[in-house]
Amino acid sequence: MDKSISEFQNSIKYKSARTSLLILSVFSVLNIFFIIFGDRYFLFSSYITQVLAFIGFEAYANGETVLTAVFIAISLLSVIPYLVCYFFSKKKIGWMIGALVLFSIDTLWFVYGLINVISIDFALIADCIWDIFFHAYALYALISCVVYGVKMKKNATDAEEDLSVSTYTSDITAEETRKITVTKKKESYGFALECVCCIDGKNMVTIKNGETKEFYIDDNAHTMVVVTSAGISTDAISIPNGFGDKSYEIKFKFNFFKGAIPTVTEM
Repeated sequence: MDKSISEFQNSIKYKSARTSLLILSVFSVLNIFFIIFGDRYFLFSSYITQVLAFIGFEAYANGETVLTAVFIAISLLSVIPYLVCYFFSKKKIGWMIGALVLFSIDTLWFVYGLINVISIDFALIADCIWDIFFHAYALYALISCVVYGVKMKKNATDAEEDLSVSTYTSDITAEETRKITVTKKKESYGFALECVCCIDGKNMVTIKNGETKEFYIDDNAHTMVVVTSAGISTDAISIPNGFGDKSYEIKFKFNFFKGAIPTVTEM
């Protein structure tokens, strides 16, 4: 696959995985107040923050207002590093690695607490199943984010060294052009996914559900790849040389492991 396409895919996946860190941070903050004042909590959050909030809940239940305020403040402070890592990781992958280290420590504490619980009564593990699942998922999301970020950085470096990574040029005369029409019919499956059409590694148009977009290329042979906003791409579609206009349609097929898989057919 073209290096620029691969870089584009990884950048989309990196952005999507970063969102998991933001959700984790937001839910952790909400948990503080839900645990202390509502006696309930969200699963997708920092375990350390939960522990601090539960201590604050005990203080609140005992009418210790000052101590409750102290633990609310400490709980909020425990979330700040994640938020800092989220905002700065947009341009620096190292911050996402930092978030992964923090959450790995959090996971070790969670496992330690889980061992203590099941050592008292193994049957209590049934009450922790969803906590285990969501904690594992959050850890997986952060690991994936780091992996995609490293790949994105590597592909960007390779692209800078390889000046031929994108051979397409839009500097052509009207006599040399031909029209490419791409349609994404309005469908319920995959409706939220945007599709980016790339010619020889160059992003040409972005297509949303129910849209038809047109762009022009020269009469040389080219390769088109469609990448979704989830970072999944089609196989390379060969556009032969010639002056004839071409029309293509994007559809989605279901994949149990990957979700909506884009396919492109010539019309």
